[in-house]
Amino acid sequence: MQIKSIVWAFALLALFSHRLNANNILKDDFVSIQARPIVQDIIVEAKQKLGIHIYVVSSNEKLEQNANLFEYVKAYESNISKPYVVLVFVPRSMRVGLIPSSTDVASLYSASDVKAALIDVIASVDKNKLDDKYNIGIVQGVSELAEQIAKSKGVVLTKVIPNDTKEVINIFRYIVYIGTAFVIWIFMFRPLLRRFNNENNS
Repeated sequence: MQIKSIVWAFALLALFSHRLNANNILKDDFVSIQARPIVQDIIVEAKQKLGIHIYVVSSNEKLEQNANLFEYVKAYESNISKPYVVLVFVPRSMRVGLIPSSTDVASLYSASDVKAALIDVIASVDKNKLDDKYNIGIVQGVSELAEQIAKSKGVVLTKVIPNDTKEVINIFRYIVYIGTAFVIWIFMFRPLLRRFNNENNS
């Protein structure tokens, strides 16, 4: 009983910690539990080493035709700090955008390359579910954005992911498998093993 309490305490602590550090993810309709810590690690490193705040808005909204993403991001202004870049991903409206706080910040990266890194993942033909592709695409987009800014500043980042669609998908799949195995162990196999040991000892 005591061991189970400790396990739950660590699980809740980890979840609470990620919630505290998730303030850069302004809207997370498509950022899963598995993707969130990866995105946040990249964002935190970018802030520490580059002095740039990277934010993510992933929304399931249906925007009006020709909606201005600069105006759209203004709704989050009270929650963002300069200098910043906001990655906006609204798949229902087929919109991907990068909103910088200034032209100086915009000059540090190629918007077309960053958007391509995200879109290429979603457009790839494989067995992944669409929601999984959205998550992988967001991870890749944030990673590509941070890496390009780092190169412009002559800084090396350690949390970014190589811009290779298959490699990113494999890494994400591996993380999902580990998380699933851990949950299965806690809720299924571990109680069965304990029951088996109790029966043998009785």
